[in-house]
Amino acid sequence: MPGGGKKTEQRVFGRNNSKDKTVLRQAIIVTALAALVAGCGTVDGVGQDISSASRTVQSWF
Repeated sequence: MPGGGKKTEQRVFGRNNSKDKTVLRQAIIVTALAALVAGCGTVDGVGQDISSASRTVQSWF
C-alpha cells in the first residue's frame, strides 16, 4: 500500500455516528438556552416567556 501500509479511517460528520449526534444535540441545547437567557435578561423574564408559551400551546388544544 502506498503511504507506509497503514490504513487510516476518515471520520465523516453525519454518518449516523452517535457521538456526533450527542455533540450536535448538546450544541443545540446550549444555543437555545443562551438565546433564552439573552432574550429575557432576568429570571422573571424567563418565567413570563414560559407562561406565554404555555398559554399559546394551550390555546392550540
